[in-house]
Amino acid sequence: MKKSALHGTTIVNYHRQYFESAYGDIIPATSAYTMHMSVTCDMMLLQLWLHWSEGVDNGKYFMKELYSCSLSMEEQIAKAQAILKSHLDWALGDRLQAIKDALPLWQKTRAVEKARHELEEARRVAALALRGSVSVRSHVTQVTVNPKTPRRSVATPKSTSKSKATNSNHTSIPRTRKRQRDSAESYVPQDQIDELSQS
Repeated sequence: MKKSALHGTTIVNYHRQYFESAYGDIIPATSAYTMHMSVTCDMMLLQLWLHWSEGVDNGKYFMKELYSCSLSMEEQIAKAQAILKSHLDWALGDRLQAIKDALPLWQKTRAVEKARHELEEARRVAALALRGSVSVRSHVTQVTVNPKTPRRSVATPKSTSKSKATNSNHTSIPRTRKRQRDSAESYVPQDQIDELSQS
């Protein structure tokens, strides 16, 4: 019985949402199009239940026993079968036609809701992206402006003996050239030097 109440309420709620999504707050005909019938049986007793809702936004749900009978009584079982057949004829007739008529409107409403949801999601993602870029910019500005922020230093390799030798060679080049020039001046006569400089 508890499961019947739970399942009946769920199905009634779904039917009501379906018609409200198609037609708005106005449900076609009466709330009879949203009702549901269930059967419970414990191998001794058979019970027929009717589920429906009343009030705005599915405020109240109701469950009422339509008929009960003992499985050992054939006449009572036949009556229960007649009730079920009557309900099945109505469900496959007027109710099924009402569901088919509401289907195009329901699909249109669902498409509009889906498009609206996608637009809101795109706006939310864009806002998050913009907020993230602004936060990154503010962080970069803070790092640049704040002198206390430790700057990232690039490690310089330690000088090796090879680099020292290279540096010593570079620094000794002017001295070597100077010694060569001094030695040239000491061996070349001064008059030849003057002629070479004038030419």
